[in-house]
Amino acid sequence: MKIFILVAAFTVLLLSGCSKKTKVYSIQGRVLQSSSNPVPLSNYKLTFFQPGRPEALIPIGASSASTSSFTNNNGFFSCRFQTGEATFLLIPLSNSSPLSMRGDNNDPLINLSWSNIPAKDTVLGDVYVYKKINKAVIKIISSTEILPQDSLIIRAPTALGEYRKVLTGISIQPNTIITADTILQLISTNFDVPQKQYFFNIYCDNVTPKKSDYNYTYTDPFDEPEREFLIQLQ
Repeated sequence: MKIFILVAAFTVLLLSGCSKKTKVYSIQGRVLQSSSNPVPLSNYKLTFFQPGRPEALIPIGASSASTSSFTNNNGFFSCRFQTGEATFLLIPLSNSSPLSMRGDNNDPLINLSWSNIPAKDTVLGDVYVYKKINKAVIKIISSTEILPQDSLIIRAPTALGEYRKVLTGISIQPNTIITADTILQLISTNFDVPQKQYFFNIYCDNVTPKKSDYNYTYTDPFDEPEREFLIQLQ
């Protein structure tokens, strides 16, 4: 009798594992250009994506999911997102991995990129395409000496396009901070939803010898007149 009960329970579990179980969540917000230029973007395409990596313990598998939505004339959007499927010991579950949201603009440098949106009904509020810093002062420190014959290349996205500058003839002693450059209208389109912060990615490359580093600086969502960034070359 006990064996029959166990077999029956396993059969029910197996059959239930063959059925789909997904959830549908609502994600809402309004897309604006930036905090200092809060112009709504109409008919702006947003793509939502959920990777196929479930958070359940010892999962057997999970599928990814994606959908898209458009803003209305006032910049508002409302997306119905159906999650991917996941399984745990043949039990059907809903993929609980966080979502990402990307904009679809003709200029790839000015496409919003929001990450770690929770898999649940979410009201994002005002969504800025980017954060802008009118004047970014770039400082550099290196653990080894930078010689005048070395070439430092600084790259970063701006509201005017990609910024790229080659610096030569600079001598930097180890562990000494110098002001290397100033970038106007520096922007960041990368926003972390749980942290409620943008992060700036400024790339500096010393080609002789080959050595490079990214500067990740997290800041609040609002535009700033000026900010300093320190890049450390190892």
